[in-house]
Amino acid sequence: MVDAVRDGADNVAGLGLSGVGGALRPLFPEWADDLPPAPEALEDVHWADEATLEFLLFLVSRRPQPVSIVLTFRRDEVPSASLLLRLSSRLPSDAHLVRLTPRSLDVAQTASFVSSMLAGEHVSNEFAAFLNARTEGVPLAVEESVRLMHDRADLVRRDGSWARRRPERIEVPPTIRDAVLERVQRLGPDTRTVLYAAAVLSGPADCTTLLAVTGLPEERFAAQAAEALGSGLLRETESMNIPVPSARRRRGPSCCSQPRR
Repeated sequence: MVDAVRDGADNVAGLGLSGVGGALRPLFPEWADDLPPAPEALEDVHWADEATLEFLLFLVSRRPQPVSIVLTFRRDEVPSASLLLRLSSRLPSDAHLVRLTPRSLDVAQTASFVSSMLAGEHVSNEFAAFLNARTEGVPLAVEESVRLMHDRADLVRRDGSWARRRPERIEVPPTIRDAVLERVQRLGPDTRTVLYAAAVLSGPADCTTLLAVTGLPEERFAAQAAEALGSGLLRETESMNIPVPSARRRRGPSCCSQPRR
């Protein structure tokens, strides 16, 4: 496309580009003097300030609707009082909401994704299965893990496909580590204690074991374990069902498992 534009126009001064044309600056540095200023970097809307969210609410309410709006955000990053929740809960009657929830990749999809990062070259099934198991198929975790292994020269060509030099272990990418730590630090001290205990146990654990490791009083543990589950950093399993006293059953989970990677 870049070559086609260069072949079709000597410069862009007379094309009447909108402000969005500033995004072309990295592609056409020789036309920088004639292109609009570069727009600000895009970001997920859960990081938007209140003024931006108020503008989005106004824009959605306009009739006739002048534009289509596509928003990306992580639900567990949205505070309960955020104006962002009104965008989906108070839509006009003629508006159509399409909500897309990304799913984890399976082994075949992981192999295809990694292959796309390596110039389309084949990835061994063994490596794809290993990476999928360690990242639980989360696309960002897969991407950052491959980047880290590439930077550390930990990917090698073997029998015509890409494989990992040391298949027995995988490092946590700093970007993933920092993102998880940032989410953990927003939680209260007791909730962090529950998460730290789950991390120490490493594998699935019942509530009795997790409670013992945290050292928290049972009532506080039930409430904070529920908050940890709600944060998405801890998840329940179906293999264990340890009941809690009826007075606390409404406040906490009946079963706890392991920290999410």
